[in-house]
Amino acid sequence: MGMGQDSVASMEHAQAPTDDGDILVIEVDGKATPTATEAERDKRRGKRRKTPPACGCARHRGQAKRACRGKKKRRKPGDKSKNGRSITLVVMYTLKRGDDGRLHGPIHKRVWGS
Repeated sequence: MGMGQDSVASMEHAQAPTDDGDILVIEVDGKATPTATEAERDKRRGKRRKTPPACGCARHRGQAKRACRGKKKRRKPGDKSKNGRSITLVVMYTLKRGDDGRLHGPIHKRVWGS
């Protein structure tokens, strides 16, 4: 834990591998991890509510389910709709073209998270 700040310096000084592939692939993805409070988690973990009886068809079943939830509480000025912490994952690897003409790999796969 806490080694992320040293990873950039370590990768800058690392030597390139000699048996590397022909094509470099870089995949980047960013998400916001949920950071719900205890009160929010308790609300979600409650017992399931009984849905009011509907006619049973798919069209009215969803309508009845939404009606029983009630109104959403209005947010105050400054309140945010989401409270996630953003993370980014980077995956780098190479692919090598084989004798059969297809790409094989991944070779020298590296994963970074921040």
